[in-house]
Amino acid sequence: IPGATLRYCQVFPVKSSEAWGEFHERSYRFFGGVLPISIYDNDSVLVSEILGRERKQTRFSLALEEHYGIASRFCNPAAGNEKGSVENGVGYCRRNYMAGCPEFTDWNAVNNHLEQSCRETINTNRHYQTNRPLKDIFDEMAEKLAPLFVTHTWRRWAEARVDSYQIVHMDSHGYSVPECYVGSSVRIGTGVFTVEIQHKNQVI
Repeated sequence: IPGATLRYCQVFPVKSSEAWGEFHERSYRFFGGVLPISIYDNDSVLVSEILGRERKQTRFSLALEEHYGIASRFCNPAAGNEKGSVENGVGYCRRNYMAGCPEFTDWNAVNNHLEQSCRETINTNRHYQTNRPLKDIFDEMAEKLAPLFVTHTWRRWAEARVDSYQIVHMDSHGYSVPECYVGSSVRIGTGVFTVEIQHKNQVI
């Protein structure tokens, strides 16, 4: 953006609402504001049903719109021309930022590398048609974006009970908590890379 000249990419281990939310949060902070319109493919995290030209959005998709004050637009099914700029952007990032299959110690390392690579491209490259510095386009766009709110951590919450082994289960994973919570009901909030467990609204 705009014209697929300013790119920001990140990678996540799962395709989930938490990952979608985390990417929105990171991308808006990268660009310095909220983009008013987002164009999406018909991903099941965002669209529960396609009704002709209409889309039945998921609760999470509506929550994204409400939180950031954005409008969502969805590509038509099997319309490759509408997704071309997105696919081209993915290909560009793969060729230029991940050439040679580099290795990283963890997810933070690879995402820091990708963010720095995107920033370096904007700071040093020019538009392929107009020859304008991408940094000028970036600065011009930033002035037109909606302001950011405080940082938001996207989590998926569920209720669970701590078993006699001090373990609480979520998505086939078990998490240990202090013995005093055995038998208690707790809330588990799963993010992309973190898990938060609460008891009576207190983080434990």
